[in-house]
Amino acid sequence: MGLAKVVERLKHYQSQMGDFFKPSALLEKMAAEGKRFQDMK
Repeated sequence: MGLAKVVERLKHYQSQMGDFFKPSALLEKMAAEGKRFQDMK
């Protein structure tokens, strides 16, 4: 749930303030797969 929430908030900020807040493709992929930063080994 953690990364999914981060991606959700980044997309919200992107819609309000522009593409500076666009989440990266890797972050979106990890969130969609339910992964965590600890899983990046």
